[in-house]
Amino acid sequence: MENNSSSIDLGTIAVILTIVFAVLKLAGIVTWSWWIVFLPVLAVLVLSVVMIVLILLGLSTWHVYRNHKFNKKFKK
Repeated sequence: MENNSSSIDLGTIAVILTIVFAVLKLAGIVTWSWWIVFLPVLAVLVLSVVMIVLILLGLSTWHVYRNHKFNKKFKK
């Protein structure tokens, strides 16, 4: 049985919104500054960076905890 459902992720939505906002700005329909036009893509980028930092922080905390527990167990 084949599943034909499609899903759109957050990055795709951000790119589509940015393209729509850019077309509206270039057509003169909106008078927003360019940073507002690119805000959806910037938001996804910032969210990605925050997630990477949190993952790295969690991994480093786990690594320190694991080594501390190991060293404490075998310390003379």
